[in-house]
Amino acid sequence: MDLYDRAKHMRGTPGAEGPPSAPAQLRPAPSGVSSLPTVVVERSQRAANEGKSCFTGLLPDIRHAWASVDTSLFLWRYDVRGSVPIEYAAEQRPIT
Repeated sequence: MDLYDRAKHMRGTPGAEGPPSAPAQLRPAPSGVSSLPTVVVERSQRAANEGKSCFTGLLPDIRHAWASVDTSLFLWRYDVRGSVPIEYAAEQRPIT
C-alpha cells in the first residue's frame, strides 16, 4: 500500500489509526485547511511540465503547510486564507 492509499484510507475512516504499517505522523488533514497558494500552484505546474518533482505536506502542530518545488521550499499557514508563503531557494539541488 503506497502513501496515497494510506491517506485515502485514513480520510475515509474518522479517527482511524490506518494500516499497522502506516507512519505515526500520517493523519487526516485538519479542518479549515485552505487551498494551495497561487504561487505554489503555478510553480508546481511549471515543474511538472518540465518533469520535475513536487512534494507537499502539513505540519499540524504549528499549523503550517509546506511544498517543495524543484529547488524551492515554501512554508505558509494553512489555516489563514490568503497566507503568503515564505520561500527558501536552494542553490543547486532539488529539495526532496
